[in-house]
Amino acid sequence: EIAEVTGVQTCALPISPTQAPGGQDNVAIVSIMKAAVLLVPGLVAASGTTANPIRRVVNMIEGMLAKVEAEGKAQEVLFNKFMCYCKNGKGALVKAVADAEGKVPKVGSAIEETDAEIKQLALDLDGAKTDRADAEASIKEAKSIRSKEAAAYGKLSGDYKTNLAAMAKAITALENGMAGGSFLQSSATPLLRQLTLTVDLNASDRDTLSAFLSTGQSSSGSGEIVGILKQMKDTMEADLKDADGKEEEAIAAFDQMIKSKTKQIQALTEEIEAKTQRHGEAGVELVDRKSTRLNSSHLCNL
Repeated sequence: EIAEVTGVQTCALPISPTQAPGGQDNVAIVSIMKAAVLLVPGLVAASGTTANPIRRVVNMIEGMLAKVEAEGKAQEVLFNKFMCYCKNGKGALVKAVADAEGKVPKVGSAIEETDAEIKQLALDLDGAKTDRADAEASIKEAKSIRSKEAAAYGKLSGDYKTNLAAMAKAITALENGMAGGSFLQSSATPLLRQLTLTVDLNASDRDTLSAFLSTGQSSSGSGEIVGILKQMKDTMEADLKDADGKEEEAIAAFDQMIKSKTKQIQALTEEIEAKTQRHGEAGVELVDRKSTRLNSSHLCNL
């Protein structure tokens, strides 16, 4: 059927059989056959027999008449459908062309916008990936530095604690009356000799302590040596406390930095995932819109 091929709805048009293609010929044939049929009864009566060959002719003519009338009606129906298609199809085609002409500029603008969006998304993705890689590198570097700082602090703290323990033991021994000679034989003496060179002391105290650790004698007695050792102990405890404070600050700064960078990496990862998805969707939209523009352009050229 024409309607099935074109997709345009058919309709009934009030036309006469003579308006259809070949309609006038069909009408003439039908008229002749009807006239012949009207003449046959007289011929049959004149023949006086029921098995007359004329009856067979009449039957044949009547069958042909019915067939011609049916064909005429079929042609009329087909012609009506064709005329309806010609009437409605043209209007639909004109409207489709007009719609396509209006759509082409809009689709062209949409293509430009989508293409620009895709390019910007690509730039944004490159930037986000670079920033994430930098943040990850910063965390790796910070962990390496923190590890070295922690190791240095551990050694420093350990040395301070060892020295303070030795200093406390020496002070206790001298306060309990240990003689200079016996003190020099103790395990604390080599360490104290080393500390006289590294701990911050005035020149007089350093000379006095050095002389005692060499001879076991002090012009002012052991009380003066105990005072110098306590001063050294107080200085080392203050230095250890300062080192502890700096270590705590370094740990806090490291933790804050890791937290901040981790949050940044998470945000960048979410941005990368979202924009990667949008980049793919925009690519599909671009292909669809280019296809729409191409189809509309073809329709405009009809």
